[in-house]
Amino acid sequence: MERGPDGTFWVTWQQGATTDADNIFVRHLDAELKPLSGEIRATDEQADKSKLSRVTVPSVGVSSSNLFLAFALERDKQHLVERLRVPLGSPEIGAGLTGVGLGASVAPALFVAGFSLPSNNLQRVFAIVELLRAVAAFMIAPIFVHFAVTVGGNLTTGTGIALWIGFGLAVAGALIAVLLYALGGARPQTPNLRRFVDMEGPAWYSPPLLARVRGRARGRAPVEEPCPP
Repeated sequence: MERGPDGTFWVTWQQGATTDADNIFVRHLDAELKPLSGEIRATDEQADKSKLSRVTVPSVGVSSSNLFLAFALERDKQHLVERLRVPLGSPEIGAGLTGVGLGASVAPALFVAGFSLPSNNLQRVFAIVELLRAVAAFMIAPIFVHFAVTVGGNLTTGTGIALWIGFGLAVAGALIAVLLYALGGARPQTPNLRRFVDMEGPAWYSPPLLARVRGRARGRAPVEEPCPP
């Protein structure tokens, strides 16, 4: 048994129905030694009458991101010591999802905001949006860390609570954005990129905030840019 950095435990043992096909199993326990997972089979030794194959003397080590298993392997006339490294997370999947999230949310949001103003203001728009986003991230991150460490009794439960809070904030933000879009009286438009690039005006018309509620959209189509005086 080994205690991890998060205060939970990992236990490993040797188990098998026959003496020539034992395997190594592991299980995750919380700080009070209550199971957090089922029995996980770490090796795949099969019974073979022609060859003696056994795994014995398992030991376990835990880091912040990996689970290490060491055991003796007896196969036919060979006596080996094997070591397994099992990632506790999936950084490749996390990085991929982060990239998809950024590409599907941040980049379109920057251009949606930028197209609403003349192109000579594009750098200012990008700068202020990125500044506000970074400040919000740095403000909320310590709160999530506090929840993960202090709420739920252990780091695993606290991290789950923090993730659910983050999911709730994301859903609430999406609903607020859709609500503002609807109450502003806007409609989907094709951006006029030529006018935008030539610095003759914004790529599309952005109605005033809550224009539909305040009645400012009356008398003209809200997706059309007002005629110049």
